[in-house]
Amino acid sequence: MYAIKPPTPPQKPQQSPRRLRRRSQVRVRPRAHRHHRAIALETTAKILTNFTLSAFAVAALVQIVPNQRIVHDKWREIEAEVNMTEARVQQHQEEFSRYFDPQQAQNIMQENGNRIDPASVKLSGYTLTIGPQINLNYQSLTMRN
Repeated sequence: MYAIKPPTPPQKPQQSPRRLRRRSQVRVRPRAHRHHRAIALETTAKILTNFTLSAFAVAALVQIVPNQRIVHDKWREIEAEVNMTEARVQQHQEEFSRYFDPQQAQNIMQENGNRIDPASVKLSGYTLTIGPQINLNYQSLTMRN
């Protein structure tokens, strides 16, 4: 009982809970590191893809903008020609209406020909028509009975 006990081999000191946690974290870190690395690579790939698409979009815009200006200038030119043509068409329609108006026929024949109505006499800018109606014309002045 009171005898000397044989020496016991030295035991390994017990590890504190912190070390155990560190070891477990060290084991987890490579997995987390791989996961973060994968996310970083994926994000880098997305950024490069978006940058490439943006570069192509800018290149397309650089080519389209001058063409758009040319087309816009042509459109303005065509619009001006259409407006001029519409004005000419309006003028021709008015002339057509006047030339084929039965009430204007006699006046048009007198304007375009050298003949004068036998029932009228022209006195220095005035035209006097003798008949059932009295017509005095001088710069669109007309009297009728």
